[in-house]
This record gives sequence, C-alpha cells and structure tokens, in this order.
Amino acid sequence: MNRMEAKMSVQERRAWFVLAVAVAALILCLVLGVLLGYGLVAFGGLSVLALAAGTGLIGWREQRAGRVMIDERDREIERTASMATGAVFWVLFVAAAVTPSLVLGPHAVMRVPTAVFPRATFVAAWVVLLVRSLVTIVLYRREGHGSEA
Repeated sequence: MNRMEAKMSVQERRAWFVLAVAVAALILCLVLGVLLGYGLVAFGGLSVLALAAGTGLIGWREQRAGRVMIDERDREIERTASMATGAVFWVLFVAAAVTPSLVLGPHAVMRVPTAVFPRATFVAAWVVLLVRSLVTIVLYRREGHGSEA
C-alpha cells in the first residue's frame, strides 16, 4: 500500500486538527498583540483553543458505522503522547516556579498581577494541546499511516 492509498487513523486526523487549532490560536494571539498590545485582550486569542473540543466529531461516522476506532497500536501511541505531554508540562511548570527564585534571589518578594493567572492557564492548555498533537503525529508518521493489515 503506497502513501497515497494509506488512510490516516482517526487519532492522527484528530491530532492534525488540534495542531491546526493550536497554531491558529498562537497566530491570533500574536496578531492581536501587535494590533492591540500584549494585554489580556491578546491572550483572549487563545480562546480559539476551545475549537479543539470538536475533535470528537472527527471519526463520528466511522464510530456510528460500528468500525473499530482504536487498536493496541493506537493505545500505545496515545499513552506515549500522554506521557510526553505530562513530562513537558511538568518541566515547564517547575521552570516557571523556580526561575523567579533563581533570578531574584530566595528572599525576594514578587508582586504578581492577577492577569498572569488566566494567561498562564491558557498558555498551559496551549502547550498541552500542542505537545500532545505533535507527539501523536510524529509517532504515527514514524510507524506509517492507518491500520495496515
């Protein structure tokens, strides 16, 4: 089966969709930042990430037709992507928590505007969606498309 005949699995199609949503959210944030300034409004561009909730619609027809949606290979890719995403998230989380102490010193007092917290939440969601979709796509590309028997 050549590359053109191979069909992407539902999970890979979902990963491509989420990647497109994550890139669109980043571009929107950058455009809003340039046009309006990098305040809270620019981070509102990350609300585009809500479109990632639509991934359940990808493969809906196949599921209703009673086709097998996921096999052991897909589960392993899903597990690996989840583990990689968790690892990247925790590295970034620890780096964000420790960096102020390293830069300012252990006894420094730092005032944090409340606007930082929603921004951090959106950025964390963006990182999780981006890393998970990238790892999923890389693993499927490395192993080939679809379920070839």
